[in-house]
Amino acid sequence: MPAQVQPTGTIGSLAELYEFGAIPVKGWGIVAGLAGTGSSECPPALREVLVKYIQQAVSGDRNLDADKFINSPDTAVVEIRGVIPPVASQGDRFDVEVIAFTGTQTTSLEGGRLYPAHLKAVSRLQRFDQYSRTLATARGAVFIDKLDSGAAAKKRGYVLGGGLVAEDVQISLILREPDYLVASAIRNRLNGRFGPGTARAVSPGDIRLAVPGKFKDDKDRFLAMVTALSVGEDEHLQQSRIEMLAGKLSRGEDVADSQVGLATIGKAAIKELLPILEASDEKVRFNAAVCMLRIDDDRALPVLREIISDAGSAYRIGAIQAVGTSARRNDAIAILSSVLADDNFEARFAAYEQLRNLGDISVSQTPVAGDFLVDKVVCGGEKVIYVSRSGQGRIVLFGSPIYCKDNIFIESADNNIVVNSGSGDKFVSVMRRHPKSPRLFGPLRSSFKLSDIIFTLGQLLPGEDKVLIRPGLGVAYSDILALLKQMAENGAVDAEFRAGPMPELRTIVEKTITNDR
Repeated sequence: MPAQVQPTGTIGSLAELYEFGAIPVKGWGIVAGLAGTGSSECPPALREVLVKYIQQAVSGDRNLDADKFINSPDTAVVEIRGVIPPVASQGDRFDVEVIAFTGTQTTSLEGGRLYPAHLKAVSRLQRFDQYSRTLATARGAVFIDKLDSGAAAKKRGYVLGGGLVAEDVQISLILREPDYLVASAIRNRLNGRFGPGTARAVSPGDIRLAVPGKFKDDKDRFLAMVTALSVGEDEHLQQSRIEMLAGKLSRGEDVADSQVGLATIGKAAIKELLPILEASDEKVRFNAAVCMLRIDDDRALPVLREIISDAGSAYRIGAIQAVGTSARRNDAIAILSSVLADDNFEARFAAYEQLRNLGDISVSQTPVAGDFLVDKVVCGGEKVIYVSRSGQGRIVLFGSPIYCKDNIFIESADNNIVVNSGSGDKFVSVMRRHPKSPRLFGPLRSSFKLSDIIFTLGQLLPGEDKVLIRPGLGVAYSDILALLKQMAENGAVDAEFRAGPMPELRTIVEKTITNDR
């Protein structure tokens, strides 16, 4: 019986990576907590589905009159749209869009909250009552942007980070020629390189992959390393491949593939990478340093530190991200902390994101009403208020503490919220017109710290059955952002106001729906 030949080559040459791309999803649900701006209209087939769901999952109260709940002017039936990111894992979050049904009397979703709802693949969902596997759930406060010029479209909004992936998206390696020996060799190589449980051969032609925790936030790099990993390669062949890839990197050819290939090989590639750190071309030095740092060799740090300190470098943001994700924690914090006071806001923000992920003491987080976070960044430089409008709702205060001035009177555009402090006052008063009655709620007292004012505005209103240690006014995140912008522009706080981008999912979803038709 002839001896079996061991497979050789990269995994990418032996198998094809099969992964799902972004998956458009949709569903239907109920937005509650509206101030009489909802409606009772609901397609009969959908009403039947929602009534059953409300009774079983939402309220936990079998005696609840689900029809009465749907008919209330304080609720509205909505369509929910979202896009599950590529290679998503269970528990990953994504933005969803909520849209009031056309032709109904719903006038606004402002101030509402989406009740838990199921999301299913757009391509498989044609009817309200059609069975289809739940890929994600959605819930949370509705965000309606009020920062851009023009009237807000109040009948549609977003739930920032409101989508929750229900299960890992399947990732498989499909062998070009099914063979148990090859499948076993690939499985063993992957588990040896990335850790037990990374790969599981389910058939001669199919190997299932699980993304290791180390790559949870960098799944694309993990998949690239999987296909670049070699099987059955001896030292001579490996050295030849190292020299070939290092040569390409030094010439600026196929940079991404060369970096992945060398990082996949690991420590054996360091000898060929070290001389490239001395290259005259900054781009070549940067690429080599990033590659070395990914192999856990900190001799790359001086090159990246120099690039980060050069305000004119085109590779500065990339160097900040590389140090934050690949350097030892203490080294990363030491290098990035000084960037928080930089004149360039993009560099400051990139450093902040990395330091936040590293849990550095310069960034402290306070959750507000379970709907958004306030990040206080202790640093020098210009004071900046940054607000997110996609992903996690987040207000970032660069140069914290930021103080509000006295002798101010700030009123929201709809006259429902007032922030007030007289000359010489020792506190700031905040008031809000109750969403369901003409009476004012407050005033509540706050210190002059902007973070305290935000907390007082956003913390939950006290309910009849709840006693809060520190109640707030229950102001929606979108209204707080509009107030902060107004305060910065009117000089009530000496800080620049910056807003992040809006979610981009609408174009993706609409294109997909059009193509499906």
